[in-house]
Amino acid sequence: MIIFKNFFCTILLHPQEHMLHLVWLQQPDTSNLLAIYNKAIDLSIGHAVKFWIADNHRGFNFDVCMQRALAELCATRLYDTQVLRFARIIPMDVFQELVSHKMRNMMNQLVVNEVEFEVFSQVEEAKFWLQQVDALSAIA
Repeated sequence: MIIFKNFFCTILLHPQEHMLHLVWLQQPDTSNLLAIYNKAIDLSIGHAVKFWIADNHRGFNFDVCMQRALAELCATRLYDTQVLRFARIIPMDVFQELVSHKMRNMMNQLVVNEVEFEVFSQVEEAKFWLQQVDALSAIA
């Protein structure tokens, strides 16, 4: 179900799967990028989200300042959530993948608790990977 929508994004919540799905619609500037991630993190806390999909299948590029600001925000705020896994959807593009891993590395340098992070080109692949945690914990 859609729980937030504006010019830049749509945020969907899948409560049965404890999943938040942030879909980028337009390239945000730094202030909107950070405001939207803050909103999504607040929603994650309020809804006990364990799995997060950041869907950038359109391939918007975040400059170095945006990358650093987002890494710092996530490093400080994701600690307050129950998020276990974070999947990023990008187009099949080497540059996008390098930037995604660079942002993850910047964030992980700033925190003790690491969130598992993977990059995908398809939402279905990301959902499958995210839900493996629940399947494994059900077996144990």
